[in-house]
Amino acid sequence: MMKRRRFVNSTSIILHKLLGRKNIILHNNLDLLIVIPGDHAVKIRYLFAQLKDRHINFLLVIHNLTLRERLLLLRDNIPFIQIDELGKRKVFLKGSKLAFDDRFGKNQNYKKALDLTEKLSPKILLTTTDPDIKILPFIKVAKKMGVKTITIQHGAYEPPIEANYKSEIALAWGNYYITWFKETLNKKATSIYITGSPFFDQLKIEPLKYKSMAINKLKVLLLLTIYPSHEAYLNEEVTKLIYYLSKIGVSEIHIRPHPWQKLDKNLFSRVGYTKIKKEVGSLDTSLKKSDIVITLNTTAGFNALIKGKPLVYWQLNKFDTLPFKQGGIPTATSAKEVTVKCLELASGKLKIDNRKRRELLNDVFYKLDGKSGKRVADFLSNQLSE
Repeated sequence: MMKRRRFVNSTSIILHKLLGRKNIILHNNLDLLIVIPGDHAVKIRYLFAQLKDRHINFLLVIHNLTLRERLLLLRDNIPFIQIDELGKRKVFLKGSKLAFDDRFGKNQNYKKALDLTEKLSPKILLTTTDPDIKILPFIKVAKKMGVKTITIQHGAYEPPIEANYKSEIALAWGNYYITWFKETLNKKATSIYITGSPFFDQLKIEPLKYKSMAINKLKVLLLLTIYPSHEAYLNEEVTKLIYYLSKIGVSEIHIRPHPWQKLDKNLFSRVGYTKIKKEVGSLDTSLKKSDIVITLNTTAGFNALIKGKPLVYWQLNKFDTLPFKQGGIPTATSAKEVTVKCLELASGKLKIDNRKRRELLNDVFYKLDGKSGKRVADFLSNQLSE
């Protein structure tokens, strides 16, 4: 089994490298330089189709690219380069080969950003993770060179430090975040535009799913998030929750970590008759397998809310909050309280107010109509024509 896994991993690496040699051909001057992680690029491919329909020329510069993401982008004929391929992969602009340096040394992100921006001369720099440290060099270079900077809100922001964007313009989900950006980060309303979220264009609000459930058949999904510098505290609280849920006799606890999150292996030890499982892969699949969802401060909690899953918001006292409570979602601050809410949801004693749920989703997302990517593309088209 180990040999087979090593063979698969080696094959994936070789295929990754071979596919990374494909030439990039840009037939016209670049309108958009899009700096984005691979998982985001895959999620908003509908937006890229909209850009093509408007004859907007763009190139994706990608970090954290997996083989699966590379294959999906190649399948959809989306022009991209992985940041580490700069200087190794041939790029042609209007028939001329561009010469990129592949020896950057220290401060390489800034030097790569400078090299790309100088040679491609984009009109707009578009990002989704501003102010992430991988993105900031591109924003600094773009501003220095007079390139307009725009960022798309990618997630449900909660700690201000993760959302204090440096771009000139932010494309926000909805009215809730317009207010949040202004009141929490002192952003000017003139720098924020509502488009809805292109990351949620595949989702539409579903009816609430209610049914009484026997506790010994109950499958609970826990959606985690990363709290930097508080990993030990989080593991301790999750351990308490597992203990209480197991004590009341739930059948399974599915724990879904945030991408790149490392968890204590001891969390997955079976407790009594309760199975503890780690969930990876498709979030939609994880939600379908669960009867009740418990969410921390993570965007995935909104996926559960949109899908109509019985939901409990675990509002740990040490951290800022997301607006689940105002949407009528049962809210608890301790592991024991979360367990009680799960019991009440399972028995039918506690129900979610559907009117409040829909009002919150409309306030947060503006519209879940599958057209946010179109609105973003229209906005970018208008910016390019100014």
